[in-house]
Order: sequence, then C-alpha cells, then structure tokens
Amino acid sequence: MRSISKISQFSKISQLLRWLLNKERAARYFTNIFRYSTNLNRIEIDKPIFLLGTQGCGLTMLMKVFQRHSITCFCRGNNLHWDAAENEMHAYLHDWRIPKEFSFVVNKQYPTKYPTDRFRYWTYALDETLPLYRVDVESITPDISDRFQRVIKRVIRAYAHDPYRARFIDKSQLYTINIEAVKKALNPSTPIFIVVTRNPYAMCKRVAEIYYKSRHKHGFGITTERSIRLCCQHWRNSYELALAASEKVENIKLYQFEKIILDPEKYIRSMCDFAQLNFEIDILPAPGQKRTLYGSMRSRWYPMRVNVNDNYLNELTGREIDIIYHECGKLAESLGYKKPYKNRKAVLGK
Repeated sequence: MRSISKISQFSKISQLLRWLLNKERAARYFTNIFRYSTNLNRIEIDKPIFLLGTQGCGLTMLMKVFQRHSITCFCRGNNLHWDAAENEMHAYLHDWRIPKEFSFVVNKQYPTKYPTDRFRYWTYALDETLPLYRVDVESITPDISDRFQRVIKRVIRAYAHDPYRARFIDKSQLYTINIEAVKKALNPSTPIFIVVTRNPYAMCKRVAEIYYKSRHKHGFGITTERSIRLCCQHWRNSYELALAASEKVENIKLYQFEKIILDPEKYIRSMCDFAQLNFEIDILPAPGQKRTLYGSMRSRWYPMRVNVNDNYLNELTGREIDIIYHECGKLAESLGYKKPYKNRKAVLGK
C-alpha cells in the first residue's frame, strides 16, 4: 500500500511539474530575454514549412519529425520540445494580434449546426461552413500581412536557437483550405507547403464513428450515413482546394501518409529536399529516443503502425463504401486511393 501511495504521489508531482513547464513554455512567446535584444525587423522568415492536410492524417507524427531538427522552431518550442503536440498556430497561439483569417482562437465563429471546441475538428471545410473559414485572397491587406508575419517572427524570436538562421514550421490544418491566402500574407517570403493525404475510406469512417456520433466528442445526433457524407465533404473540400492552389502557388507537394509510414526515411528525405532543409538522420522515429516532459500523443511515434487504416476499412459496409465513393471517390482515385471491395481494404494506386 505504501508503494502504491508513493507512486500516486510521484505521479501527481510529475503532472504538476509538467503543467508548470508547459505554462512557462507558452508564456515564453510573450516574455523572453530576446524580446529586448532582438528587433523583429531583423528577423527573416526563411522558407517557412507548412505541413497540411486534414486532422488525423498523420501530421502529428510528421511534425514531431521536423520538430527534432536542429534549426526548426514552432509556436510552442524547438527540438528541446520535439514531442510536444501544441504545434498548430491556428489553435495554440493565444495572441489577439494574429489575423482572425488564420486563427481558430481569434475567429470566434462556430458552425451553428455543428458546434465543437476551438479545433473545429472536421467541421471547418464542410459545404455549409466553408464561408466561415475560407479566406478570399483579395481580402489580404498589407495590415493583415504585416500582423501575420510579425506573429511568426515573435515565435522565431521566442523559440529558435538562432533566430537569424531558423526555419519556422507549422501544421495548422485550417491553412489547407487557405494556401493562396497564406502565400500572399507571407510575401515576399517563399513558404513551403507539404500536403499529406490519407485514405478517405478509412478516414471518413473513423471520424464519423469516433467524433461525429460519439457523445463524448461532437455528439451531433445524426445518422451514421449523414455523418459519413459530411466527413466526405470535409475531406473532398480540403484536398480539392489544396490541389487548386497548387496550380497557382509554387512549392506545393503532396504525399500519401500510407507510403510514408512504409518507408519513412525515403519520404522524409524527400520532404527535406523539397523544403530545402538539410536532412538529419536523428529526426527519424527510432527506438530508444529520449522523450521530453512536454510530450503528448505518444502513440504517434515509434513504432509506426503500418496497418493503421485496417480496422476502419474492414468495418466498412458495402453501403458505406458506395457513399464514400459517390461523395469523393473520383478525387480519391486521382490521389491514389481505389474503391475497396466489401470486407477488403482499399489499396494504394500503383
């Protein structure tokens, strides 16, 4: 009994310490020694890297990879905080100066029919909700651009080891539907957009069951079929808009998550090359890597689950497969995802 009591007491102390450290890490954005010694105007936003896609498409694992790099920084840290998951400016940067066009925190609009928390999980790119979050490129004024850039420069100043050679990284999924606006707001910088896809036959089933229907998550009280159709809308709109942006904006490249986890070194090397970031072997997921006190979502690291889609694909009914194919099947095929047969998993295109 004494040993159990000691373990419980140690756990509480560890939780308190972790809470304090995370509070300090967040506060560093506003109060840090470099605030008084480093002029924001001297900081250059050098080829910022945005990992984009839908929520749940594998971005958390990939961000941890890039957060391990020696010169990157994100909105809550650098490689000393590599396994932290607070790496989405749109949800974790509580600074009123960030333009509402690029923030779920400042933009207080919530879908009336599909209310969620500040993450708007799989609800910001529905047909009905796009007008709330889709940014008109022509609306990006010099003031919006200046405020957006200065927020990123504050992140670099607060968290980069060397603010004059740092590479800013972010995975705000909201920016997937606003790539052109982000590019214009960052002009004359040349942002890098890495868009990650994941099989919609697995993803739409997963989100419908775990979020839309669960009373512990969204709990919208709608049917499974309606939930799946809405998830298909979100998936389709996200990637259609990203593909449309790729015809107008340079430095956009798509990767399939399923291929990445089968050969992580090959594809992460490719991403680094595309982003003009020196590849470092230590950024790859591997056994024995020391975790930090800031770590969260620990299952989204090593070992990577190569069969991560299987459960959802195997649970699909013939009717659900037909719904997903009708809603986004053509786009899925163009991105390499074939329509599965009933009780057989969807396969990657050759």
